[in-house]
Amino acid sequence: MVRVSRFCSFFFLVAYGISLGVCMGCLSSIASFTVLRHFGRPDFLIRPDWEIFHYQSMMVSGGFVGILYGGLLCIMTSRPRTHIMWLISLILTIAEASVVYFLADYLALKFRIVVFTLLGHPVVFVLSLVTVAYLGRVSSNKAVSKDMLSEDQQA
Repeated sequence: MVRVSRFCSFFFLVAYGISLGVCMGCLSSIASFTVLRHFGRPDFLIRPDWEIFHYQSMMVSGGFVGILYGGLLCIMTSRPRTHIMWLISLILTIAEASVVYFLADYLALKFRIVVFTLLGHPVVFVLSLVTVAYLGRVSSNKAVSKDMLSEDQQA
């Protein structure tokens, strides 16, 4: 088994958080523009000439939030024998985010209340952390049981 230094692990988690944050910013923008087109493009949430700026600002702000997300992941995985299934957590986070962002934007434009759009981001952040914590716990239990089995077989 290859041991990875603490610095490399921290760097990977922060890079993972930043890339996931950029992906969430892009997904949020796609959801916003899709719902805007569904409602006939009202000039309520995003100005007509600001689409590119909206994409860029959401991706940059998602990257900055991803730094915090990566730091929290580093704290969550600092326990010994804690392993996270990264690919499954990535797929589940994207699925959760797409549902939350589309629903939040749809409700915001249907009822003309911007708060729904603003609440989508913290909800996705917390749901993603809960998903990673659950997957980490399950993986940790499996790792402990495999280690216990190998110790029993050695004795």
